[in-house]
Amino acid sequence: MPTRQGRISQFLRYLWDGFWTAWAFLTVVRPPVPFRWNPDGAPVFFGVVGLLRGVLLWGWAGIVIAVVPGRPWVWALTVTVGEVLLTGALHLDGWADSWDALWGHRTRDEVLRILKDVHLGVWGGTALTLDLLARVVLTATLPEDWFQTAWLLAPMAGTLAMLGPMVGLRDVRGPEGLAYAFSRRRASAWVGIGVNLLAYGASAGVQDSGFPFVLPLAAVGGVAAAWTGYLAWRLGGYTGDTLGAAHEWGLLVWLWAVHAMGRAVHP
Repeated sequence: MPTRQGRISQFLRYLWDGFWTAWAFLTVVRPPVPFRWNPDGAPVFFGVVGLLRGVLLWGWAGIVIAVVPGRPWVWALTVTVGEVLLTGALHLDGWADSWDALWGHRTRDEVLRILKDVHLGVWGGTALTLDLLARVVLTATLPEDWFQTAWLLAPMAGTLAMLGPMVGLRDVRGPEGLAYAFSRRRASAWVGIGVNLLAYGASAGVQDSGFPFVLPLAAVGGVAAAWTGYLAWRLGGYTGDTLGAAHEWGLLVWLWAVHAMGRAVHP
């Protein structure tokens, strides 16, 4: 029977492995340290990885603003490309596949079959294009002093929306699906929501008090609940692709809410 010190060591190792698993899953940056793949613990750290992605984008935005001052459309395009490269377009792939599969009057089996298809359809291509255009337009038209803060917080809005279906539904693909390994311990996703909110709140606390933090986050909660309900109705659960789509819904709705409030404050 392990000693108290041994249990603590095992727990810390579990957290260590969970964090680096989340990092390796949600970014293309190779972990600089050895770790064991731990998808059971990874959802706890989705929000932390979202925060770290946001910090990198915040820094990248600062560099772009300094190099190309007064060009918000260049800023928005450059940082959007940076975010896509940082994540390896993981969530965009799920977003496009979900639109291809879920649009139209298809049966559940047909939807699941299309979600496995590696080819990009018309609806997926259209949705992908509109997603990227929306990111650029929504951030380019923000008040300039909100731009960096928006990119700091937006990734955490996406990871929070991902966790919504994970706490409310089950994986429907089974062991063959990408999401299955992350779905086995629902408690991890619940803890992940709490950690995500703490990371978001801590980041918001050190930013400009004039930036709207609460209402955009509430909008993310609303779209995550709506997407979870829709998946329950159409599929009876989620797949890895639909979690990627959840990330995009959260990110886009959060940016739209911030944009709307920015236009109200700075018409």
